Formats: sequence, structure tokens, C-alpha cells
Amino acid sequence: MTSHLPILIDKDEKTARYYGLRGIPETYIVDKKGIIMKKVIGPYEWDSPDALAFISGLLKE
Repeated sequence: MTSHLPILIDKDEKTARYYGLRGIPETYIVDKKGIIMKKVIGPYEWDSPDALAFISGLLKE
């Protein structure tokens, strides 16, 4: 499965302060309204079946 999801880098750390970033790596899946749908602290296997199912479900919304 190939998807084209934007990856955004918070160079000025404005978003990190807004969402209360606590560690690195940290991943946030944020919807179009700015609501955090998933927060992962630490490494994560984004190509795992569970992660792909989660992302696929969000893309259908």
C-alpha cells in the first residue's frame, strides 16, 4: 500500500509548544480540524498491519 501523506517539520517549534511535545521521536496524527487522532511517543512501526488499518480508516473519513 502506497499513500501520500504530508510530513510536516516544526522548525520554529510553535506546534510543539501548542501540543505539549515531550520527547523525541514523537508523532502526532492530526485531522483537518487540528484534533489529535493519535499520539505516539517513541519509535513506531508505521508499516504494521494495525497502523496501516488505522491510517486507512482515517483517510476514509
